Amino acid sequence: MIYSAMNSVQALKPVSPYMYSPFQQAGYRQSTGMWAQATPYQEYVKKAAAGIADFLESAGKLQQSAQGLSRKTDLPFQARETTSSNPSAISVQAKDGASAQSYRVQVYSLASAQKNAGTQMARDDQATGLQSGVQSLKLSIGGREKTVSANIADTDTNEQALSKLRDAINGAKTGVTAKLVTDQQSGTTRLELSGDRTGTDNSFTVTDETGNAAAWSGISAVKEQAENASYSVNGAAAQSSQSNAIDLEKGKATATLLQTTESAATIDVRVDSKKALEQANKLIDNYNETINRLKDAAGYVNPLIRKSFDGAVSGSEYGAIGIRKNSDGTLRLDEKTLQASLSADPQRAARALGGIARGLEKEAARFQDVPASGLLNKNMMALQQFASYQSTMQSYLQIPTTGLLVNSFF
Repeated sequence: MIYSAMNSVQALKPVSPYMYSPFQQAGYRQSTGMWAQATPYQEYVKKAAAGIADFLESAGKLQQSAQGLSRKTDLPFQARETTSSNPSAISVQAKDGASAQSYRVQVYSLASAQKNAGTQMARDDQATGLQSGVQSLKLSIGGREKTVSANIADTDTNEQALSKLRDAINGAKTGVTAKLVTDQQSGTTRLELSGDRTGTDNSFTVTDETGNAAAWSGISAVKEQAENASYSVNGAAAQSSQSNAIDLEKGKATATLLQTTESAATIDVRVDSKKALEQANKLIDNYNETINRLKDAAGYVNPLIRKSFDGAVSGSEYGAIGIRKNSDGTLRLDEKTLQASLSADPQRAARALGGIARGLEKEAARFQDVPASGLLNKNMMALQQFASYQSTMQSYLQIPTTGLLVNSFF
């Protein structure tokens, strides 16, 4: 295609010290779409594109790390860690979101399950005194009753007969477990029953319904009664529990009683600062990377972007949780201050940390949807010259000036 400026009264003036208008000559021949070899502008566009791409990549990382601290659920400072001043007597468990506080727990007695011990008898002797045929036992536990049966042969030994009773009881799954206790030295054996659960509500009885197996084996005799746990929390009146797992905060914090104590043990539920520190450091690192990318692209990126990020971290309350601003605009984290803040007032620290995260998430997100033209520094001389050149060229030649590489930025 041939573009001609033969009828022009004046030639275009240079638009930069580096490039002169190709239209100064009377005739200029060039392939379509190759109107100028504008190397300085191409270099400008490449650097601007690279600077914007680097900034947007770092802003994307910042947005992700900010979301980890700003979402309402599964926050890192919802995680909890626990300690016990007497771990051999009391262990403690806490779920995410449990209140960060201390408890004083004293254990007076532990919950236990009932145990019945049968009569000790010679293993290999014939089961004399036990009627052959069907033997039925009635097990009563927690207000429920169940009959279990075993078929005893007249040739069964004591061990064989007791084994059949054991299997019948265990097969019924009533909440009572039977086991055969054998003394190899003396050659004796006996049947022992124990409740599967602790507490007085799980006490049980064993009676004969058909035959005499309960009386013959002695398994109706209670060796240890079922007991409830007794304990106190924070000096209050003693409480009773069917089990040794006690509730401290509506299922969010629980303790397991392991042995009695002479005095109260201190149980602490605290914010797990390790997760919060990890997320806070990630946020600071990604913020600093974003600021450094903006510095690298300072000649190409709109300076208002840097100001908007500066504004998002300018709150005075951030210093209280250890976030400080350096002279170059980057941030640093005083981990000890953040840990102290999380221990002293975890809710306040969480609000402050969540606040800065939400602000940075908002700033990082809004630039992801801005067209490249909105990110460029239009006060740069190269941009002013290019815009002027486009206008001047349009007044001289009635041809389109679109389709250039830089159009993607304007």
